[in-house]
Amino acid sequence: MKQTYYYIEKNGRVFVDRDSEILTLPKTTESLGFNVEVQKPLLENRSAKVLFCTSDIEPRRHPDNWIFKDFILSMDNVNELLRKSIVKTYTRPVVHALIEKDGKILMVKAKRGFTEGFWNLPGGFIEFGENLEEAIKREVKEETGLDVKKMGLFNVYTNLFSGKESQQYYMICVIYRCDVEGHIKIQNKDEIDKINYFTPKEGFEKTKNEFVKMVLNDLCNDI
Repeated sequence: MKQTYYYIEKNGRVFVDRDSEILTLPKTTESLGFNVEVQKPLLENRSAKVLFCTSDIEPRRHPDNWIFKDFILSMDNVNELLRKSIVKTYTRPVVHALIEKDGKILMVKAKRGFTEGFWNLPGGFIEFGENLEEAIKREVKEETGLDVKKMGLFNVYTNLFSGKESQQYYMICVIYRCDVEGHIKIQNKDEIDKINYFTPKEGFEKTKNEFVKMVLNDLCNDI
C-alpha cells in the first residue's frame, strides 16, 4: 500500500519532518497541529504519493520545520522523495520567437528532444545569467542564422508538459514578436532538420508543442 505525504509550501519555505536525522515530508497520517489544504497531486511512484498543499499558518510558529526549498536541495541529510518533490515544483522558463513574413510564420523542425520530428517556433531554455531578450537573440541565431533587431512581447503562457511521470513539469513560455535580418541557414544540423514558413493553420497541424499551438491560436484570433 502506498504511503501518502504532504508537501506544504509557503513563501518559498517547505515544512519538513525533523523527527530523525534525515529531513522528510510529513505523512498525511501525522498530526501537524495546523490545517492544510490539498491543492493537487504533485508526485507519485510505486511506493509513495505526494500531495501539494498550502496552509494559512505562519512559519514563525514552527521555525525549525520550515526551510527555504533552495537550501534543502543543497543539504546532505535530505530524503530522496523530499528532494524530488521540490524539484518538481519549479516552473521552467523558455522563450520563443514569433517571426512573420507575408502572413506566414517561421518554424523550425526539431531533430531531437521532446518535439523531435515536429515543427516549433525558434526558441528554447533560458541559460544561466541570461535575460529574456538575450535568450531570444541567442536561440534565433543558433537555430536559424538570423539576427533579431527588434522585439516586442506577444504573450506569456503556462502549461504542464507531460511525458513519463518524472518528466512532467510546469513551464512558462514568453513569446516575443521579432523583426529579423540576415539569411536563413541551419546552424546545427544535429538539432534542426528544416526551416520553413507556414500559415498559422499549417503550423498548428505540424506542431506538437502546446505553447506553439497557443500562440498560433491567439494569432489567428488577432487577424
